[in-house]
Amino acid sequence: NICWRSRASCSREAASEIFTFFYHILGGLSPDEKNKYFLNKSKQYRCLSNAKWNAQADYENLDEVRTSLHAIGFTADDEDHLIALLSAVLHICDLQFVSADQTGDNAQLIDDNEMNAIGKLLSVTPSELGQSLISEATVTRGEQIIRKRNVVQASDCRDALAKAIYGRLFGWIVNSINHLLQEPEDCQIDNILEIGILDIFGFENFEQNSFEQMCINLANEQLQHYFNEHVFAAEKDECDREGITLLQTVEFASNQPVLDLFLGRHDGILALLDEESKFPRASDTSFGTKCHQTHGRGTRSLYLTPRDGGASFGIVHYAGRVHYHLSGYLDKNRDTLAPGLLLTMKTSGSFLVREMFQARISRTGSLAPSAKQRQSRRSTRSPSPFSFFKKKAVDSQSKSRRGAMRQTGSSSSTLRNPLTVASHFRNSLSELVDKIRSCSPHFIRCLKPNSRKEANAFTADYVLTQLRYTGVLETTRIRKLGFPTRLTFEQFLARYDVLRKLLVETGSEGNREKSRVMLNYAKLEAWQLGNSKVFLKYFHTESLAVLSDVVLKRIVIGQKVVRGFLAREAYRKLLEAKAKEAGVVRSFLLDSYQLGKEFWDKSAFYCETDRLRYEEEAKEKQRKEEEERRAREEEEKRKREEEETIQREEAEKREEEERIRREEAEEAEEARRRESIAPPRPPKSNTDSVAPPPLPPRDPDLTLDLFPPPPPPTFAPP
Repeated sequence: NICWRSRASCSREAASEIFTFFYHILGGLSPDEKNKYFLNKSKQYRCLSNAKWNAQADYENLDEVRTSLHAIGFTADDEDHLIALLSAVLHICDLQFVSADQTGDNAQLIDDNEMNAIGKLLSVTPSELGQSLISEATVTRGEQIIRKRNVVQASDCRDALAKAIYGRLFGWIVNSINHLLQEPEDCQIDNILEIGILDIFGFENFEQNSFEQMCINLANEQLQHYFNEHVFAAEKDECDREGITLLQTVEFASNQPVLDLFLGRHDGILALLDEESKFPRASDTSFGTKCHQTHGRGTRSLYLTPRDGGASFGIVHYAGRVHYHLSGYLDKNRDTLAPGLLLTMKTSGSFLVREMFQARISRTGSLAPSAKQRQSRRSTRSPSPFSFFKKKAVDSQSKSRRGAMRQTGSSSSTLRNPLTVASHFRNSLSELVDKIRSCSPHFIRCLKPNSRKEANAFTADYVLTQLRYTGVLETTRIRKLGFPTRLTFEQFLARYDVLRKLLVETGSEGNREKSRVMLNYAKLEAWQLGNSKVFLKYFHTESLAVLSDVVLKRIVIGQKVVRGFLAREAYRKLLEAKAKEAGVVRSFLLDSYQLGKEFWDKSAFYCETDRLRYEEEAKEKQRKEEEERRAREEEEKRKREEEETIQREEAEKREEEERIRREEAEEAEEARRRESIAPPRPPKSNTDSVAPPPLPPRDPDLTLDLFPPPPPPTFAPP
């Protein structure tokens, strides 16, 4: 955080393209969001480089950052505050000052619109913030004294404010992530496994190296010192544990004198820088002179004094010589924010700004968790009955730690003057080394193939410089003097399995003896067998690999011959089996033919017999059907004749009845006619009257039918 914050000065040379999130904001925000954060101006921002923005890529990157923040637990308000403060940093860096008079002692803002935007983003009064930048008000004996700043001083205040906002915002983000991801403080979890990742700049050596490069190179120097000790100690401990005697003493050039040159308690470069930073009238030149006087003679092999004795010096690091220019060292080391600016930030209308500037700065220079974050991390469970004793133990431990820090002078709360950036960096570096020593570290060295960020381009000198700066060459030399290849017996036998199958008998006992037999067959020297591992030189692996390839080729040739013989034998047996199968098939086909012929003859006889029988049955059936047809025809003819006879008789009967009815009708008519013609007879007495004779009975067959039924229809024979 200290190195990044020191780089956050408002110049393109310092910022370059390091702070990529600024580019994501400018290229990824929508037009409405840019208007909200006053980022809609077309001119180039002063603290960014002249590189063009890729809107699509920046939009995707910003969307990924937002997604990550939401996944961790940041709210939309947190995201809004974050972008607002970063936008404020961009606007603060664009503030320009001019001299209000010819003396040059009174600075004045050029553009008030920029200040109005900053005031809205930080929720402060623009006029109050502007006055805090160009002047400082102090109260002496009840009287307020306003001291004007010149253009250089106002620019320094502007840069200090931008760095303070950026650094504290960085600390707030880290504390928020820890707050959202970690368990509560009193949450007891057994077997906690932690993973820490340290991502640090590599060794830097530019044309002009300043305070930032010195801090980064010192951190790399400290890590390289620990890395050498770790590699050497691990080498020695493993050899002792395995009972291995080193044939050659492993020696390496320790860089402890360089660390003492920087971190000396009283005469170290950082101590001299802190001491010089306490004097108001001290300058970079006076600091350089003090360094030359202190280290110019006693450590000439490490400390290089310029010929003119000016504000620069050179240091012989493990990676090579680096010349540092001391311009701005004191200002960067003090890194103090003007009281007026600090008061303005503490009274801001934004809760986040107030929280950041009211929070305590730890001894390592990072922002301590705020009261709200500490309170939210406390458990909501009911307190334990023994919590009082635990609290007493914790209080006693904290008191002892504060007492130790008071004795060593490392606590910022006991010092009248605030800690400088060098003090913060020294404490942070010490804490980092302590954490690394208490864990099992793994080192990953990252190398760039070229400085142009191009694909398929490899610059040998550039890569070699990185190998030298990262200490890989020194580490390789140390491992080369010892046994760089260390394999357990099981791993050794599995890697060279070809030799094991060729040389080691199946019934041999012990992996150690198997490994010894294989190494003796290879006729290697200077190898050793430990209690559980095989220790090999770097050239042993190459020899074993070549031997394995030779043996494998011979085995392949032998397998080729054997497989050819087996293939030919298999083919011969296949031909024999084929001939045998052909004879069996031939006999089977002949037998099948004979059986089929016999079956065919019998089938033909049976088929002819069946055909004749079927023909006779068909003729008999046809004859019967013909007889039945004739009988049906005769029966139908007889029925028709009978019906015709009945119809004819009925017709004659009806004609006879009709004739009788006509005769009766004629007689009745004749009788009526006669009665009408004859004279009337005298009436007769009852005695004389004679009853007429009775009529004869009527024949039902002669009944007069005025409407005879129609004759039945006649049917012609078919």
